[in-house]
Amino acid sequence: MRHAAPPSLGHDRKKLAEVQALRAVAVGLVIVFHLWPAHVPGGYVGVDVFFVISGFLITAHLVRELDATGSVDLPRFWARRIRRLLPAAVVVLVATLAAVLALTPQAAWQRTVVEIAAAAGYVLNWLLATNAVDYFAAENAATPVQHYWSLSVEEQFYLVWPVLLLGLAVLARRRAGPLHPWLLRGVLLVAGASLAYSIWFTSVSPSAAYFSTLTHAWEFAGGAILALSIARLATTRWAAMVRTRALVSIAGFAAIIVCGFTLTGATPFPGWIALVPVTATLAVIAAADTSRSLWSPMPLLSARPVQLVGDLSYSAYLWHWPPIVLLPFALGRPLSLPMQLAVLVSTFAAAWASKRFVEDPLRAPRRRARAPRPTFRPVYAAAAVSTAVLVATSGAVWAVVDHRVQEATQTADAQAAAGAAGLDPCFGAAAVLSDAQCENRYSFDPELVLATTTVTADEPRTTFGGRLQAFEYGNRDADTVVAVVGDSHAGHYVPAVRALAEQHDWRVLLFRHNNCTPSAPTWQSPVDTDMSDSCQQYRRDLMEVLPGVGVDVVLTSSVAPRYQQLGATDAELEEIAAAFRLTWQTWVDAGIPVIVLADVPGPAADVGEVRECVAQAEETEAPCTSPRDEVVGHDPMVPAARGMPGVTLLDWTDAYCDAEVCHSVIGGVVVYSGGAHISELFARSLAPYIGPHVLQALGSPPAART
Repeated sequence: MRHAAPPSLGHDRKKLAEVQALRAVAVGLVIVFHLWPAHVPGGYVGVDVFFVISGFLITAHLVRELDATGSVDLPRFWARRIRRLLPAAVVVLVATLAAVLALTPQAAWQRTVVEIAAAAGYVLNWLLATNAVDYFAAENAATPVQHYWSLSVEEQFYLVWPVLLLGLAVLARRRAGPLHPWLLRGVLLVAGASLAYSIWFTSVSPSAAYFSTLTHAWEFAGGAILALSIARLATTRWAAMVRTRALVSIAGFAAIIVCGFTLTGATPFPGWIALVPVTATLAVIAAADTSRSLWSPMPLLSARPVQLVGDLSYSAYLWHWPPIVLLPFALGRPLSLPMQLAVLVSTFAAAWASKRFVEDPLRAPRRRARAPRPTFRPVYAAAAVSTAVLVATSGAVWAVVDHRVQEATQTADAQAAAGAAGLDPCFGAAAVLSDAQCENRYSFDPELVLATTTVTADEPRTTFGGRLQAFEYGNRDADTVVAVVGDSHAGHYVPAVRALAEQHDWRVLLFRHNNCTPSAPTWQSPVDTDMSDSCQQYRRDLMEVLPGVGVDVVLTSSVAPRYQQLGATDAELEEIAAAFRLTWQTWVDAGIPVIVLADVPGPAADVGEVRECVAQAEETEAPCTSPRDEVVGHDPMVPAARGMPGVTLLDWTDAYCDAEVCHSVIGGVVVYSGGAHISELFARSLAPYIGPHVLQALGSPPAART
C-alpha cells in the first residue's frame, strides 16, 4: 500500500494505516487480556485507544462537514452510526441470549438479561457503574455481554458530540469569529473538565469511575483536539521531521503495549495514568505517514494481516467475550489452553463473517434511483424495533425466573427464620456449628438455589461527625446500639445482625466503605489496598468519630485474600495487624467491646459465581468445593485479635473447610453469593452463633474480655 507524503500528514487518506494498526493493537490487547489476564493484566487500555481513535475520526468528519456546509446533518450522522454499529451488535446480543438460555443455569439468567437489555439500550456502562459502587453486586461473575459497556460509552459520545460541535459553530457565527478556534476552545474546556473529574472520581471510587462516560470523555476530546490541530501541524517543521515522526510512532506503539503488560487491575484507572496510553495513541496518529524514513514502522503497520485485524476489530471485540464466559458452562470446567486458542481463532472467523455478511451490506445500502434524497426513517425504525425486541425478550425471561425466585425465596425464608431462631439444627451454618448429626452437612437443597441470596445495599441514612455515614437498621429508638464496621466483607453479616436486632430490640449501624480495610491509616504501607482520599478519611473517622457515636458493641471484619494476592511479607502482615490493633484499641479505650469476625475463605477462581456453579452441578453432595490450601491464607485480623483485651475473635474457618477442601454448600444453603461474599441465607443462619457473643459483650466490661 502506497502512502501519501506530507504536508497532509496522511490526514486526507481514506483509511490511515496507523489508525488501522492502532485498532489491531487495541483489540489484540483486549482479547489477550481476557483470555490470559495474568500475562497481559493491563490489556484493558485497548478500550481507551479505541476512544481516542473515535474522537479523532468523528471530529475530523464533523469538522469537514461544518467547513463545507456550515452545519451538521444530525439525522444523517446518527443514521450512519446506527448502520455502522447496530446490526453486528444486535446479532451478537441475540446469539448470546440464545446461548445463555441454552448453556447456563437459571440462577445466571436474571442478571444476564438485565445487562443484555442495558446493552441494547446503550446504557450498560451506567448500570455497571452503579453496581460497582455496591461491591455485593460488583463481585458477581462477569456476564457474557459486560464488554458492551465501552460501546455504550461510544454511542453516548456519538449522540452528544455532534450537538456540541454544532452548538460551538453557532456560537462562532454569532460572535463573527473563525470556526476552528471556537471549536478548539470548547473541546479543550471539555477535555480539561473531564480529565480533572476523572482524576478526582478515580481516587474516590475507582470501580465506578472506570465505567463512567464522564471520566472517559477527555479521551475522545483528546482525539478531537488532534483532529482540529493536525492541519496546523502539517505547516510546521513537524511535517518534514520524518525520522523523528517515525521514532515517535514506534515509541507510541511501544508505550501502549508496555501499558498492557505493566498496568494491573489494582491500578486506579482511568485517572491520570490513562494519560499514558491516550498520549501514546495521539502520538502515533500525529506522526502519520513515515514511509520515507528508514526507521519507519509503516512496512509492518501496513502489512495485510495487521490491516485485516484492524478492519475486523469492531466485530472481533463483539464476538470474543461471550465464548470466554459461556464455554466453561458448556464444558463444565475452565478453558484449557487449546480451548483458549480455539476461542481466539473462532473470534476472528466470526468477526470476518459478521463483517462480510452483516456490517458491510447494511453500511451502505443501495439507494433508490428515484429518491431525491435518502430517507433515514427505516434506519431509525429498525433500531427502535431491534432494541425493543431485545428489551422485551430480556424482560420476559427476567419475569419468568423472578416468579420462580419468589417461590424459592418463600421456602427459604421459612427455613431461614427457623434456623435464625435456632429451631433447625441442620440449616445452614448450624449443620457444622451445632452438635447435631446432620446428613445434609455439605449437600444442597435444589429448591433453595434460586432463592434471593445476595445481600443488598441501602443508601446512607445517618451521618456522624459531619463525615462518617452509616446505614441504619432495626429500632432507631432502641437503647442498645450495635455497629457493624468494615468493608463489604463486614456488610455481608448484616442479615444475621438484623435478625438478632429484631429478637432483642437493637439499633444497628453499618459503617461500611467498600474495598477499604477498616484499620488505622497506613500511609506508607506497600500492601495498603486502597490509598484513596475517601478510604483514608474513613479510617481516620473510625478512630476519631466512631468512639463518640454511642455504640455499645462493634462487630468488624474485612476481606483478607488481597494480602496474599499482593505478596505481602511477614513484616508487612505484622504491620497490617498492628494497624488493626491500633484502631480497635481506640474503640476499647472508649468502652466499646469489639468482636472480630475472621474473613471467610471464599471460593476458588475456577468455581466462579457459586450459586450458578451449584445450580449446574450434577451432584448434590459437596458441589463446587475449593482446595483449602488455595483459599485459606493468612488473615492479619486473626493474630491481631488473639489475646487482645476487650476483643473477641470468631474464626469459623474450620467450619467452612475440612482438612482438604472448603465448601460452597453447608446445611442445604449456598454459602456464597456475589464472589466471596456470604449469601443472605447463610448469613441469617449464623445469627444463633453470633448472638451469644454480642450479648456477652454487652453484659461485661471491655477489659474483662479476651
